[in-house]
Amino acid sequence: MAVKKAKVPLSLEAPLSELPGVGPARAAALARLGLNCTRDLLCLAPRKLLVLGDLMPIARALTQMGTRVSVRGHVDRMQLIRGGGRRRSLLRLRLVDESGEINLLFFNQPWLRERFKRGDDLGCEGQVVQTTSGTALASPRILGNPGEEGPQPGDLEVEYGLTEGIGQALLRKLAGVVLQDCADRIEERIDARFLSEFELVPMHKAVRALHQPRSLQDFDRGRRRLLMETMLTFQARIGARRAARGRGRARALPWAEPAQGEVEALFPFDFTADQRRAVAEIARDLGRTIPMRRLLQGDVGSGKTAVAASALLAALRSGAQAAFLAPTALLAEQHARSLG
Repeated sequence: MAVKKAKVPLSLEAPLSELPGVGPARAAALARLGLNCTRDLLCLAPRKLLVLGDLMPIARALTQMGTRVSVRGHVDRMQLIRGGGRRRSLLRLRLVDESGEINLLFFNQPWLRERFKRGDDLGCEGQVVQTTSGTALASPRILGNPGEEGPQPGDLEVEYGLTEGIGQALLRKLAGVVLQDCADRIEERIDARFLSEFELVPMHKAVRALHQPRSLQDFDRGRRRLLMETMLTFQARIGARRAARGRGRARALPWAEPAQGEVEALFPFDFTADQRRAVAEIARDLGRTIPMRRLLQGDVGSGKTAVAASALLAALRSGAQAAFLAPTALLAEQHARSLG
């Protein structure tokens, strides 16, 4: 079904249900792709860029097994084969040019039989496969006639990740509607000096290059900018969370030197210099009123449990509660025996 431009300009936060051709079922399907508003669609990164190949003689296409080719010829024969279910069918067309012939296979699209008739001039693009009835193009795309609307040999087309109920053609058309209405209004969050230093295109150009690229280089520039936007947004969120933690308040747990001796006495070995340094850093953090969040990293058998036990005992000696979590019940029992 054709998707026409919305009459009222869309906002960046407009739900996709406001787009022509998107009802509740399609809106739900788009949501499964993480697409809920026009901004989401603008920032959707295609999986890859397809280049529709130039037209080639059918005889040459027959030698390109497993690859995608573009051919043009006239329809010589049609056959509709019904399957076991009501919706299962195979429409087989034989396409002929001066060099040879090839089958076109359309699955579960019986209505296409009414679209074509014998003698029609037809261009198509698809993957060359071998079947029991000969070499064929599987599920080919119909190309537009020269000078007419529709995909043409040599065109660039993006390919998106899909879900049930959402096809490539629909996503391309919806992206075109959103680009026309919203691309120029997308905010620029990166300083112009930074953009220039790292040779990044502005965001409004990047989204156009992603969805409607003019060249392979154009597509790569758009994808690079979107990746940078994603990375910087992630870093900004981490920085905001770190700043929020720094503003938090925690109960100070004064470190007692005797407590360290108690912990070391629980183990049949002396603490190493690295263990004592880790314990000292944890002790310093526990004595502050800022919440501590640390990752204690070390090889198996390096004594991480002993260091963690020191922090536990410091909390207990300060009159606080402490919890020691383990990933398995067996490991929890082992820790309970060794630390009990």
